[in-house]
Amino acid sequence: MKVEFEHIGFSSAGEKIFLWTASNGEMQISVINYGCIITSILLPRGKARFSDVVLGLSNPMSYLDVKNPHFGAAVGLIANRVAKARFDLDGQTIFLDANDGENSLHGGFYGLETCVFHAEPFASNGNCGIRFTKTILPYEQGLPASVDVEICYTLTGDNKVLLDYVATPSEKTPINLTNHSYFNLTGDFYQTIDDHILQMPCDGYLPVDKNLIPTGEIKNVEGTPFDFRVGKKIGRDIGDVPGGYDHTFVISNEKNPQPVECAYIKEEKSQRTLRVFTDLPGVQFYTGNFLDGRVGKRWQIHKARQGFCLETQFFPDSPNRDNFPNCFVEKGRQFKSRTIWEFGF
Repeated sequence: MKVEFEHIGFSSAGEKIFLWTASNGEMQISVINYGCIITSILLPRGKARFSDVVLGLSNPMSYLDVKNPHFGAAVGLIANRVAKARFDLDGQTIFLDANDGENSLHGGFYGLETCVFHAEPFASNGNCGIRFTKTILPYEQGLPASVDVEICYTLTGDNKVLLDYVATPSEKTPINLTNHSYFNLTGDFYQTIDDHILQMPCDGYLPVDKNLIPTGEIKNVEGTPFDFRVGKKIGRDIGDVPGGYDHTFVISNEKNPQPVECAYIKEEKSQRTLRVFTDLPGVQFYTGNFLDGRVGKRWQIHKARQGFCLETQFFPDSPNRDNFPNCFVEKGRQFKSRTIWEFGF
């Protein structure tokens, strides 16, 4: 178990950018302290060879210069969409950045993925990783509170990646943090993810309007293309979902006390698997519908359906929905959450 790092450049404000790599002898994960962006996850591909299974950019410094679709980033403070870029907080209307049409998406123009974090490596109990910290000042994302954020990525000896989030606001505020990695377990980003087999033990999902804002209804998956309770290929019913999957699946009606399994994915040719566990009430399944053909790693073109995301989170537009799980964190309390990626190969 080891963590290595290298200084790779500077932000526009002169802050040092480092690339951190945690290895356990079987797999490795690399991260930069800009946006806590996961730049690669390498899994074995035969003797002395590895495959990268997350989409992204070849040069880690490019994440600072190129507008990209949240590749590998920590997103928040309010992940996903907030309708009309506003919500009410104890009688006061809070206005957010309208960076997705009239709506706010992933914390607006200056979400966590644009921030340079302080980073510290650690190794203990057979695990290793990197702990990132940052204070978001009042109104940097439109929220009146300052928020101390800690994001910790841990690689375990049995090939799990633990994503731990802690956020401490100075005043009552909504918090919804997640990671936006795009997976393709083939390791060949010219291949689509259509043949990946996905199983999710979720009875409900959130229908959305044309702007991908939840209607407020929680609909049963039975008899719909959203039924993944028995594993099926991602591409089997995707043609019946206009635009592709970009929907929240309901794990529970409130935050779980401990992480529970919310997804299992298998890629049959490589025999790689991914299990996802979370203590949050929802998981956003996204099939890369807005990937626009830009050049990614190794000159490969990233197009729609060449990567999938499983973003564990509170429901979209939760600050405006009383019937959704409560994402508000009171003054003096903390948002704490853990997501687990368990890889098999």
